[in-house]
Amino acid sequence: VAHEIAHQWFGDLVTMKWWDGLWLNEGFASYVEHIGTNIAKPAWNFLSEGFFYATTLRRALALDALASSHAIQADDYTIRLNGDIDALFDGVSYDKGGSLIRMARLRMAGGACRNTPYAPLEDELAAECPQGDPFLVGLREYVDTHAYSSASTEDLWAALASAPCLADGTGVECWTGS
Repeated sequence: VAHEIAHQWFGDLVTMKWWDGLWLNEGFASYVEHIGTNIAKPAWNFLSEGFFYATTLRRALALDALASSHAIQADDYTIRLNGDIDALFDGVSYDKGGSLIRMARLRMAGGACRNTPYAPLEDELAAECPQGDPFLVGLREYVDTHAYSSASTEDLWAALASAPCLADGTGVECWTGS
C-alpha cells in the first residue's frame, strides 16, 4: 500500500520527463514501501540493514550482476518501442532504484539514520545542520520545484546537492549510469 501511496508524489505530482527516468518513480516507491511498513508494523523491522538486504538489495545485486542487466538510468536512445518501455519495469528499476535512494539517504545523513524511517536524527544533525535532515530538505526542494510537472534524474541530484550542510553532493550520482 505504501508503494502505491508513494506514487502520489513520485509519479503523479512529479513524474519523469521520459521513460529513461522510470527508476525515479519506482525506486522511490520501493524505498517508501519499507518506510510505510516500518511505521505500520515496527516490530517487523523493515528498515533494518539485514531485512532491507534480504528483501531488496540482494535482489538488486543479483539482477545487476547479469550480463543482460541495464543501468538504472536507461539510455533514452534505446527506448523506441513499447516493448523497450515494458522491459524497464523490472527489478533494476524497483530494487536497485530503491537501494540507490536508500544509499543517498544514508550517505546524506552520515549513516546516522540507518534504522529510522525519517528523522529522529534531530539530535545528531542539529549541531551540524540546523536546517534539518539534508536528504529531506533536498527532497522537499525537488518535489516543490517540480510539482505538477516532470523531472529528470539530474533534477533530483541537483535538488539533493543543494541541501544545506552537504559539502560534496550525495555521493551516489555515478550509480545511475552503471
